[in-house]
Amino acid sequence: MSFKKLIFAKIGTRFLTSGYSILYFLYSFKDFPLLLSFLPVLPSIFFILLSLFYSFYSLTMSFLDIVLGSLLIYALFKGIKNGLFIELASLISLILGIYIAIKFSYVVRKALTGHVSWSPKYIEIIAFALTFIAVVLAVHVLAKVFTGIMDFAFLGWINKLAGGFFSVVKTILLLSIVLNLFQKININNMIVKEETLDNSLFYNPIQETSKYIYPSLETWYNDFKKKKESEPV
Repeated sequence: MSFKKLIFAKIGTRFLTSGYSILYFLYSFKDFPLLLSFLPVLPSIFFILLSLFYSFYSLTMSFLDIVLGSLLIYALFKGIKNGLFIELASLISLILGIYIAIKFSYVVRKALTGHVSWSPKYIEIIAFALTFIAVVLAVHVLAKVFTGIMDFAFLGWINKLAGGFFSVVKTILLLSIVLNLFQKININNMIVKEETLDNSLFYNPIQETSKYIYPSLETWYNDFKKKKESEPV
């Protein structure tokens, strides 16, 4: 490691460890026993953040990498603050909401068709949205209940640590869909050069995760588009 990178690493280490300690203390200072119970896992968090920081300076990173990396770090801290069940609910509600809306929104669509005289394309969109929102709300209500149980059982620190992990997973999932859509509009690399994307530390790994959910969205969109095109003008 060069002298310059060594200096950056030392400064970054102090910044990350100090920043993390301050953020977590501000969040949990009202519950000092909780803070003490969290201390054993601090070394693991430290090495995770240190590895991420070292990657920033040991590899050639583009502005895109800095943005994506910053979003992942923010997701980690946000997840620790919210806890496992709230973050897990966000992840499950996103996947389950999209899946159920794709598979069963026709039930809501039929109900709306019998009571309103709107255009079929608007009914399709509204039925999808209502089904998705209903699933999200139901999952979040359950998450609140389980969070209360964990706090009552004095397992809050486990809830918060696991929440950081699931927050990062959720953010990667959302970013993968956004990057997949971006790839479709980045025709002939007019927006971002191909070389930049190929050399990116985060772009390709995150974009690849969309293959688990994007095909279902694309199928639904294509079916919806065919129905719209087949409608009489």
